[in-house]
Amino acid sequence: MAIVRTTLPHGNKQKEILKTWRGEYPAKYERIFVQEDLLTRVASDEQDIAWGECIAAALAEAVIVLPEKWACIISSEGGLRCVLWDEGSIRRDDIVDPLELTNWLKIYKANDIYSSHDLNIDREEINLDGVQIHVIGELDLDSDNFELQEYLGSPFLRVLKPALAITAVVAVIAWFSWPEPPPPPPPEVADPWYGYKQTWSDVQQAGDAIALLGTTCAKFVTFPVVADVPTGTIAPGSLNMALSEVAIDRNVMNVWAKNNNIEISFTGSQPFLRVGLPITSYWREHKVSFYAMDERVADFFSRLSLIANVKASFEPVQQNGVWATRKATINIQATPWLLKEIGEGMRNMPIKLEGANFSFSNSGSCSLSNAVIEFGGSAQ
Repeated sequence: MAIVRTTLPHGNKQKEILKTWRGEYPAKYERIFVQEDLLTRVASDEQDIAWGECIAAALAEAVIVLPEKWACIISSEGGLRCVLWDEGSIRRDDIVDPLELTNWLKIYKANDIYSSHDLNIDREEINLDGVQIHVIGELDLDSDNFELQEYLGSPFLRVLKPALAITAVVAVIAWFSWPEPPPPPPPEVADPWYGYKQTWSDVQQAGDAIALLGTTCAKFVTFPVVADVPTGTIAPGSLNMALSEVAIDRNVMNVWAKNNNIEISFTGSQPFLRVGLPITSYWREHKVSFYAMDERVADFFSRLSLIANVKASFEPVQQNGVWATRKATINIQATPWLLKEIGEGMRNMPIKLEGANFSFSNSGSCSLSNAVIEFGGSAQ
């Protein structure tokens, strides 16, 4: 799992928000940052660095006075690390392909841009009027102070773990003291399609998720809190939205959610919304030609870009014996109706969605960003 970054107003209820996040986005390592009324959790299954905060600290040392909203771009393994600071905290921390830097700067606008090297970008193309670009050289990144720490769980679990360790030691001693078991049976012939079947077991179809996102976006025309435009994430099985605290009768929110088939829960006065998504294993037993599918998917997004604001970035093909896969990252901005039609057009293709972010604008359009998809099939 990649790093998951979540930031919300804590409303003096930090423990409740962290408990919710740890339940929805479990991870072995995490680091918590509090900036005034905002609470940020940076989490990952792998030991990593909260690079956004690390770069912000180094930039504060290198620059005497920083503006309220800035972006910092430095070279990183795998591309460019792009960090956006706004309203007192890190808002984005992405690894971006150099060819996608222009698109990133279009979406995440900043008052000033700081870079460790000269940027090959067209200022007019992304409308950088009044934006200063500062080449500051390499930053002094003290990453030791921003390492993610292992989350050991509740005090009860910390007491329970030593007991489990003692039980495991006793079990190992008993195992080695037990009479030697008979030799195992000869190994079965490996299924060359085993990896493919595992990949397509209980997955989130991209078509289902995108079509339902369009429908959900349309429902927010009747949202009872006009000032709150929701943002959220797509995970296998659900659309998830965490809203700012609202000053409205909870019964009004409950009635609206029920009428629109949206699950709602509260942490204090902060609503969490969820829309369930179907999980399927259909393509586990239905294989297609990868290369025909690869051409079909590329043609689909190429045609789509002619009528909608769609960006697709494809990764190299991964060969796995008798089958092959390819991943891609897509960004879409469209009306709810068009987003639903895009999802319907993808429903008959074996494309799974690993995760994505989304938002709704006051103008009624939907934005799907950093959606990681994967498709595969027979390589023969």
